[in-house]
Parts: sequence; structure tokens; C-alpha cells
Amino acid sequence: MPLKSAAADEWNRQKQNGIKNEAIDDLMKLVGLEEVKQMFLDIKAKVDICREQGVSPANERCNIVFQGNPGTGE
Repeated sequence: MPLKSAAADEWNRQKQNGIKNEAIDDLMKLVGLEEVKQMFLDIKAKVDICREQGVSPANERCNIVFQGNPGTGE
């Protein structure tokens, strides 16, 4: 039985409203990574708001730093 995930629940709610994104679907299938999943949804929301306001999301800052080797959790 899959674990409860607030990010996955939010993504499923968005999908019910017709939103589609294969990359986020793949991310939500991964075990754990709750903070990463929520971060992606937050960034997506920021980009969506920029588009609605007619502002380029390229000028937005996401304040993200990826550290450590991939897959090490460090």
C-alpha cells in the first residue's frame, strides 16, 4: 500500500482539473523525496502565476542549491 504523500495528493488534485505533466508524474512515483516533490509543485505554481500575469518566469528566483552527489542523499 502506498504511503500518504501531501505532494502526491496535491498533484492528483491538480490532475483532476486537467493539468498534465509527465515529469511530475514520474517524480511522484518515487519513494520519499517529499521536500523535493513539494518544491517542484511550488515552482510549478510560481511559473503558472507568472504566465497568468504575463510576466516571464525567467526573471524569477527560486533560491535552490543542489549539493552532493546524485543519489547519495548528502
